[in-house]
Amino acid sequence: MCMKKLFLTLLFIGAIFTNIDAQNNIKKNENSFIKDRISFNIGGGYNSRPSYYEYDRIVMSFEGLYGFNNWLEAGAYFSYLTESFVNTYYCEPGRVNVLDYGLKGRAHILPLIIKPSFYMVDIYGNLEVGGHSVFYRNRMGMNIDNNTQFCVNAGGGIGFNFNKFFGIFYECNYSNIYKLNHRYGFMFRF
Repeated sequence: MCMKKLFLTLLFIGAIFTNIDAQNNIKKNENSFIKDRISFNIGGGYNSRPSYYEYDRIVMSFEGLYGFNNWLEAGAYFSYLTESFVNTYYCEPGRVNVLDYGLKGRAHILPLIIKPSFYMVDIYGNLEVGGHSVFYRNRMGMNIDNNTQFCVNAGGGIGFNFNKFFGIFYECNYSNIYKLNHRYGFMFRF
């Protein structure tokens, strides 16, 4: 765990110095890389909430956001989690499927402070509001304790943009459902 923290810290420091160097060496462009562009984020994630089953887990997330100005994006998000479980009442193995969906807003911090808007390192805050639906299914085909709840997820993230069209991101958020949760993946902007 300590080695992982050291690696992430060194990666973050390297990204900052790369960003500063790149900004000093490229021609300044006042055109926004956010405004009137559509970004798609595809990734995985993990919630820090303990689970009784939590094995054979698959997590996928998708976002489509539109840039309204130099610093604000908004759009829709969808996340899918599936994992195996053992139902203690029926002693039957099964699978749980969780869907998170709704609207998302993202505020980019650096374009508010510094011109131009494109930076290799992107720091942002985000807010998601939507639904959280859980579907349990065992081998007998019985649906058990299916439910849907209102969900609010807020936090921040950091992205590393290789260019204006492609990058990677990491988010750390807090939710009324998952408590602390993490998301990471690839960003495509058109």
